[in-house]
Amino acid sequence: MSRLQTFFSIAIYAFVAWAVILFVLTVSVAFPRFLFIMIHYLANVFVFGFLFHFYFEARPKTSPFDTMIIAILSLTVFEAVFLWFYAEDPMHFLNYVDWIFPAFLIATTVYAVGKRGW
Repeated sequence: MSRLQTFFSIAIYAFVAWAVILFVLTVSVAFPRFLFIMIHYLANVFVFGFLFHFYFEARPKTSPFDTMIIAILSLTVFEAVFLWFYAEDPMHFLNYVDWIFPAFLIATTVYAVGKRGW
């Protein structure tokens, strides 16, 4: 598989995971803040872990580190487009609790799934 195909396949997996997370967040936005944050964090770990498990199963020789970097870069682009065009107050979500820590969880999950083969 070429590098471009690899890049876009990772980006597609990341987009599907991001879309599922966006749906979960939309459904749970009315919950109390603490519960919303816990759902956000757990959904990130489970959805990205589940989807990238299948990615690494289909492509076992892919580097977990490279995959993690491409997934996070793709996620950053998806978020930037979403926040730029659709969010009413885009800077509201760019904080540690809502973006930085979840991005860390996603990066860690993708890398761990690729490294350990979970």
